[in-house]
Amino acid sequence: MKKWLHYGKCAVCLAVTVLLLLLVYGFVTVPDAMTRAQTDTPARSIYTLTPMTVRFAADDRSKTEYDALVKLFASIPVKHTRLTVSERRQVAVGGEIFGLRLYTSGVIVVSVEPVQTADGTAFPARQAGIRAGDIILTVDGEPVNSHAQFSALLADAQGKMLHLTYLRNGKESETTFEAAYSAVYDRYMAGLWVRDSAAGIGTLTFSMPQTGVYAGLGHAVCDVDTGEIMPLYNGDIVSATLHGVKKGTPGQAGELRGAFQGDRIGSLLLNEADGVYGILDTVDPAAALVPVALPQEVEQGEAQIVSTVDESGPRRFSVEIEKVMQNDSEGRNLIVHITDEALLRLTGGIVQGMSGSPVLQHGRLVGAVTHVFINDPTRGYAIFAQTMLQNCAVIEKNEFNQ
Repeated sequence: MKKWLHYGKCAVCLAVTVLLLLLVYGFVTVPDAMTRAQTDTPARSIYTLTPMTVRFAADDRSKTEYDALVKLFASIPVKHTRLTVSERRQVAVGGEIFGLRLYTSGVIVVSVEPVQTADGTAFPARQAGIRAGDIILTVDGEPVNSHAQFSALLADAQGKMLHLTYLRNGKESETTFEAAYSAVYDRYMAGLWVRDSAAGIGTLTFSMPQTGVYAGLGHAVCDVDTGEIMPLYNGDIVSATLHGVKKGTPGQAGELRGAFQGDRIGSLLLNEADGVYGILDTVDPAAALVPVALPQEVEQGEAQIVSTVDESGPRRFSVEIEKVMQNDSEGRNLIVHITDEALLRLTGGIVQGMSGSPVLQHGRLVGAVTHVFINDPTRGYAIFAQTMLQNCAVIEKNEFNQ
């Protein structure tokens, strides 16, 4: 009898341990936010979603959002998640390089410098609390969008007290500011280096032939000195040609060497943490379309990227998705390993300019390359394509009243 009681206790302990492991596994692996296509049949699983509160998505009335409860064996609560049910979108895969020209809303403070006056060294910007990385938005209530405009306002003030508004870490603040008269340059100076524009080469991820909306880069255009996302005032994308490739090596990032052709091919409407977005001037209505994969459909294993690394244009190269991170909030959802020998010979792996290269798996667009591992250029991060679609929906709503 004691023997059977012992076996029974062991069985109960084992069952409880397995149950706890399943609960922990479900809590860790089930994403905090999920997307499901309207036509999809829920996959069989020991974890089930029970929709609770329902609402329409703010950016797209074709989407429905739920506060959902994940349950183990349809009965034991595991965690809450946000479930979005929407139509599965189809897009035209990119892979072409393009030139990007961006002009800022406000001017970015690159550095704070001293001003040599007749009475000694002055630090007008530091005294006003301004520091590198701040974005000056207005001077005495007038919006500032260029270095030349900022300099002109300082010159017109002739040393009078000015009222500035600026942005720091996404929060708007105010300060008063008084320029100092430079004995070296014989004029009033702010003691600031500012930047008002950026230009570069990137890769188109996808476009939507129905509307012309496109997505590219997979990450924001940031200031090269401060690392801050450059606030967009206006800009465009232009055609570009590839002149060569600097191969990447461990510790040294490579790059695509291209040049603008000057022909505008689209507008630039958004510069966000997960990419740049706008509307192409011309579209190909007959372009082949592929479905966009939902994040939970992406898996470890073989995949392809589409990139332009020579004069032949976009080509597919073999890669392996080594890791899928569903809950990453900074767009680093996938770790991609370049395995294609031809691409490795040409570039050494992922190089600057390849950001935005589409990632395909099982006939679906799953993501876009974003960053390279500096110490291992054969590996890099990628963002889910579904995430980039969300900003496309914003443009469609604003520009086409959808």
